Amino acid sequence: MSYGKAVYEAADAALQRRRSENKKEYDDRRRRVFASYPRIAEIEHEMSEGSLAIIGEIFEKSGDLHERIARIKEKNINLQMERAELLVTIGLPVDYLDEIYKCPVCHDKGIVNGRRCECYEKELKKAAYEQSVLGGTLSNQTFENFNLDFYSQKKAPGGISPYENMMRNKQLCERFVEDFSHSSLSILMTGGTGLGKTHLSTSIARRLINRGVGVVYVTAPELFDRFESLKFNRASIYGDTVDVQEFFDCDLLIIDDLGSEFSTQFVESALFSVINGRAIKGKSTIINTNCDLAQLESIYNKKIVSRIIGDFLIMPFTGEDVRMQKRKKNL
Repeated sequence: MSYGKAVYEAADAALQRRRSENKKEYDDRRRRVFASYPRIAEIEHEMSEGSLAIIGEIFEKSGDLHERIARIKEKNINLQMERAELLVTIGLPVDYLDEIYKCPVCHDKGIVNGRRCECYEKELKKAAYEQSVLGGTLSNQTFENFNLDFYSQKKAPGGISPYENMMRNKQLCERFVEDFSHSSLSILMTGGTGLGKTHLSTSIARRLINRGVGVVYVTAPELFDRFESLKFNRASIYGDTVDVQEFFDCDLLIIDDLGSEFSTQFVESALFSVINGRAIKGKSTIINTNCDLAQLESIYNKKIVSRIIGDFLIMPFTGEDVRMQKRKKNL
């Protein structure tokens, strides 16, 4: 699993800011202490000279090398003890002038023993979260607060109730997350507005991002605007940087509100390119739409709808508009 380039750049920038802040605080501490207590500055200077002296002794061939180095080390130990006593005397901790870092494992380098440090993983997750819609208006949508009480338990003639259907959908979505690392399942969530499609898809995204999965969540209008901006070499209304490669490379692509865009031949071509390209790479895609399959066939060509029907798990959403129910309840 991997994040997009922008996520790595944001995480690297966060670590660099942390190191810069630490360096500034380190320099400020030493400047203040040395200005007020010149003897501590002298000790620091003598300790630095001692370290250089050890290097020089290694290349000196006369006498007993181990004895000479031992004398220098003993002097440095005495200087360290004197410095510690002075710092305690003036009310400062003994490590006040040592290197500053927030992560004791990697010392804010992000890498330890050739692997990404846990602190770097946290920065990656934070960047992925902030760069997705999950960091905005959808930040409160999780599996845990998906409330099935808004769905009727009255069964349709010859079918199941909206409650049973939505319970099954929620379970399928949670299983999708559990099986993601060894599955390339794609999902089409279809149904009217306010039935929980966005809520469940963002719940999937959040769980996977927390596992280090590269997720891109995009609305259909934004997706096609990015393709058009790239084609006509103009800035996108969603930002100056135009990049569509992430739609093909990310581990999971979620396209929200398909069918709300103005459909053209170019839009159909871009949509098929994304769906087909990701299928060839064995990558999962989730599409949310208020349209049923018949409506999708009236908007897009049969080749696109056929690909979706053949490759996607069709997940119908039924019931009454949950957002309207919540609004009425609040009023």
